[in-house]
Amino acid sequence: MQALDKALAAIHVQVEDLAPQKREAPLGGAKDSVEVPLVSHSVAIFEPYMRASVVERMLSFPGDAVSELEARCPNTRRQWERFVAVRVDAEDARGMEPVLLPGAVVLLDRQYTSFKPFREGMPNLYAARLGTRLLIRYALHQAERVLLRPYLAQAEAHVVEVALGEMASDVLVGRVVLGVNEL
Repeated sequence: MQALDKALAAIHVQVEDLAPQKREAPLGGAKDSVEVPLVSHSVAIFEPYMRASVVERMLSFPGDAVSELEARCPNTRRQWERFVAVRVDAEDARGMEPVLLPGAVVLLDRQYTSFKPFREGMPNLYAARLGTRLLIRYALHQAERVLLRPYLAQAEAHVVEVALGEMASDVLVGRVVLGVNEL
């Protein structure tokens, strides 16, 4: 047992991660609600699958919010668990108020990393990767740069240079499907 504990620790896995989690499948017809894992920003950015040990809690969202969404991402991203929720921290919220307030929860579609508008004529709101930080912003792709723009004009915008070997869409963690300012 000690050897098993050491092996699990070496690969950063806990015992509960070995048992599969039973979750509602969010696609394939509208349901009253779907269960989505609330996770940290770093987990949303870097983890393709949600192990039990990284899930803070499960949240219910309206099933019709996700039932007929189209995936727009590279094939490698289609292997990732699609929907996760994250909290908006105070620093993020400063540039996005009143759209998102500090402590808001956003539902992310990690299989929508296209710059194409979801609704024609309306900008998409994204969770984007700024270094190792997750930022909720509007995103525009120009040349080899991604502009991360806040809602408030006086708040700081960020320009992300696309790294060699990456695509501009790699900066995007996912499209914000739904934002809830109070739970």
